[in-house]
Amino acid sequence: ADIVTEHTFLPNVYERKITIPPWVVLTGAAHKTPCRVRLESGTIAVNTNDGVKTLTGPCEFKAEAGMQRAGRVFQDQVVWVDIYPNPDNITDLRYARRSLCRTS
Repeated sequence: ADIVTEHTFLPNVYERKITIPPWVVLTGAAHKTPCRVRLESGTIAVNTNDGVKTLTGPCEFKAEAGMQRAGRVFQDQVVWVDIYPNPDNITDLRYARRSLCRTS
């Protein structure tokens, strides 16, 4: 699938935005640290601590450390943003992904 990824570094924050085409099924990486998730648009069914939920943007929620999600996008593209605390203002993308985001 042609998933577009954008990275933004703000003071004390790293944002990773993905734009997912319609009808895609995907699996994300497990989160190393807790973060906020902002579903900007679209509808996606994702696994949560409370089972599979269908979410429609805009909405925002907390993602716990260690959580790995799988999702299925419906007829409209989804814009999904992970918002990570970045207290050291890391701006090196490889280091940010390794130290803030993924467990592997």
